[in-house]
Amino acid sequence: MKEEKNNGHIEEGGHIHGGNCSHGCEHTQHGNHGCDSHSHEHSHAHSHGEGCSCGHGHAHEGHGHLCACCDDTPISIDKKQKVWQIDIRDLVCILVSAAFLIAALIVDKIVGEKLFWLYFALYLIAYAAVAWKSMAEGFEGLLHKDVFNENTLMNVASIGAFCIGEFEEGVLVMLLYTIGEAVQGISVRKSKKSIGELLDIKSEHSNLLHEDGSSLVVETSSLKIGDKVLVKVGEKVPVDGTLVEGESTFDYSKLTGESLPVSKMLGEEVFGGTINLHSTVVLRVDKEEKDTTSSKILKLVEESQQNKPKTEKFVRKFAKIYTPIVFALALAIAVVLPLVKAWDISWTDSIRKGLVFLVISCPCALVISTPLSYFSGIGAASRKGVLVKGGNYLEMLGKIEEVCFDKTGTLTEGKLQVVTVYSTDEEKIKDIAGACESLSNHPIANCIAQYCQSKAEARNAREIAGKGVVCDIDGKIAVCGSRKLLEEYGADVIDKVEGAYTVVYVAYDGEYLGYFCIADKVRESSKNVIEWLKSRGIATTMLTGDNAAVAEQVGASLGIDNCKASMMPQEKCDYVRSKVEEGRRIMFVGDGLNDAPAIKNATLGVCVSGMGNDASVEASDMVLIGGNIDRLTDAFKIAKKTRRIIAQNIGLALGVKLAIMIVCMFVNPWMWLAIVADVGVTLVAIFNSMRALRSGRTKNNATRSNVG
Repeated sequence: MKEEKNNGHIEEGGHIHGGNCSHGCEHTQHGNHGCDSHSHEHSHAHSHGEGCSCGHGHAHEGHGHLCACCDDTPISIDKKQKVWQIDIRDLVCILVSAAFLIAALIVDKIVGEKLFWLYFALYLIAYAAVAWKSMAEGFEGLLHKDVFNENTLMNVASIGAFCIGEFEEGVLVMLLYTIGEAVQGISVRKSKKSIGELLDIKSEHSNLLHEDGSSLVVETSSLKIGDKVLVKVGEKVPVDGTLVEGESTFDYSKLTGESLPVSKMLGEEVFGGTINLHSTVVLRVDKEEKDTTSSKILKLVEESQQNKPKTEKFVRKFAKIYTPIVFALALAIAVVLPLVKAWDISWTDSIRKGLVFLVISCPCALVISTPLSYFSGIGAASRKGVLVKGGNYLEMLGKIEEVCFDKTGTLTEGKLQVVTVYSTDEEKIKDIAGACESLSNHPIANCIAQYCQSKAEARNAREIAGKGVVCDIDGKIAVCGSRKLLEEYGADVIDKVEGAYTVVYVAYDGEYLGYFCIADKVRESSKNVIEWLKSRGIATTMLTGDNAAVAEQVGASLGIDNCKASMMPQEKCDYVRSKVEEGRRIMFVGDGLNDAPAIKNATLGVCVSGMGNDASVEASDMVLIGGNIDRLTDAFKIAKKTRRIIAQNIGLALGVKLAIMIVCMFVNPWMWLAIVADVGVTLVAIFNSMRALRSGRTKNNATRSNVG
C-alpha cells in the first residue's frame, strides 16, 4: 500500500469535490458528487541536524558555505544567481595556501635540510590556510556525534601525510580538496540554474494599463483581479487572464511541451508563462500571480525534491555506513601490510596506502549526482508538460505493472454533445432537463443545459453521487440521471436506446418524460498510449461509470485489456485497492476530481488536467498539464532515462574508486592524484546527471517559424 495521499477538495456549504459522476455515467466531475472528502497534504520538512547522512560533519543550519554533497534544498528560480562566484574567504585561503606551498617547495628543494624549520613552517601555514574550515567542521561534527564524515576523512589523511614526513602531499590533499569543493559547488549551481532556466516561466514585471490608455511598468506581484495588462509581441503573459482587446497566437511550450502555437480569440483565457507571438493584446487579470498556473507549476517543481526516492535515501544511508567501513579498511591496510613479510612493505608505504584509500573513498559523486539526476528528470518532465511531485514518484514509474484509466475526459476528449432526444413531448423534456441541469457544474449537465436553453426556474437542487440531479420546478420534483435514480422516484423507465451512448433519463412529478443520448469523442492520442504501454508489458484497464455498451465500444477501439462498466466511485476505489493489496503496482489515470478515491488508493495517481483546474493540479502524484494524455509516455521515457543515468553514475563512481584502491595496493600512489580522481569522478557524474534535461527540450525555433 502506498503512503497516505489525500486528493479531494471541499467547498463552502459542504459541497465535496472528488466523487463519481452524479449522472449515472462516468465523466469529468466538477460539482457536488458525494465522495468522501480528502484534503491533500505533503510533508516538506527536511532536517539537517544530528545524524545527517550526507557525510559532512557540520551543522546544516546557518553554515555559510555551499555544501555540495547535500545542497538539496528546493531549487528556486533565480535569474540573478551568480554561478561562477566563489566565497571570497575560500578564494583568499586558496591563493594564500598556493603561495606558501610554492615558497615551501622552493626552500625545500633548493636549500633542503639546512632550513628544515623554515620550509616546515611554510608548509604548515599553507596547510592551515585551507584546512581550518575542514577542521572546524570536523570538530562540529564530533559535537553532533557525527564522527565518520568527509571532513574527518580529509583531516586524517592530510595529518597522516604530515606525520610520515610527506608535507607536500599533506598540503596538496587539503588544497585540492578545497578547490574541488569550490568546483563542485560551481557545477551544482550551474546544473540547478540550467534546470531553473527550463522553468523560467514567470514574468517579474507587467505593463499595467490605465483607463486613459497609458501604461505603467509594475511588479507582477502587485497586479489585482480585474486589472488590465498590455502584453506586447515577444513578451511573457504575466498572469492568467482573459483577452479583452486583440487576438494573437501564444507559445505554450514551457507549460505543456506543445511545440505548435495556440491561437486565442477575444474573450478566451490565456495562461501566465506563455509567450505572445503575433500581435499586441490587452488582458484582464483573472488570477493574482500567486494563484496562476505557472506559479503552481513552479511551486510543485521546487518542492518536488522533498519527496525523495528510495534510491536517493539508500545512497545517503549507504554513505553513512560506508564511511566508517572505509576508515576500518584504511586502518587495516596501514597496520596489516607491514606484518606480511612476503610483501616487504615498509610502515611508511603502508600508511601512505591507507591514507590514499581514505581519500579516494569519498562518497561525494554518489551523494551529489543522485538527487541532481532526479531533479533533472523532474525538470525535463515539466518541460514536457508533466508535473511529477517528487523523485519517489519518478522512480515508481519504472515499477508500474498495470495502468487503470478513467474514460470521459481521460481517454476521451470530454467534449460532450447531445446526439438524440427521445420523448413524446420534446419541448417539455427540454424545459425540465435544462432547468434541472443548469444548477450543476458537471460537463454532462452543462451539455444538456446548453442544448435545452430552458427558461424554467429550478430550486433546491441535489446531486446524488453516481446517479444524478434532483430539484423542484414549480413545486414538483424533477429528476435527471440514471435509470436507477428515476426508478427510486417512482418513474417507469422505457429504454429504447440503440448504440453506444451515455444516457441521461428525465422524469417530472413521477412521470417519465424520456432521455438524452450523449456522445463523446475518443482522443486521437489514446490508442497510441495504450499500444505503447502494452508493448512494454504493462496491463491496461478502463474503469468507467458509463454503461456497458459505451465501455465495450471505447475499449475495443483502443485495444484495452480489461473494461469495467457502470462502476460507482467506491467500486473503482475498491478495484484499485484490491490490486494494490495483492502486491501489484497500479497507476490510476483520471481527471483528479471524480476519481479522487481511486487516485488516493493507487500506487501512483495521475491527473489529466485542463490547465486552470486548480483542484486537479493539486490532487495527484503526477499531473499531465493541458489534458495531453500522450504526455504519459514521455513521463515513462524520462523516468527510464533518469534511472539509467543514476545507474551509470553509481557504476562509474564505484568502479573508478575500486580500480584506484586496487592499484594503490601494488604501487606507491600519490595522495593528491586520488583527490584529482575523486573530484573528476564527481564532476563527470554531475554533468552526466544533466543529460536527463535533454529529454525535455522542445524545438521552439520551429514553433516560431510557423507563426506569420
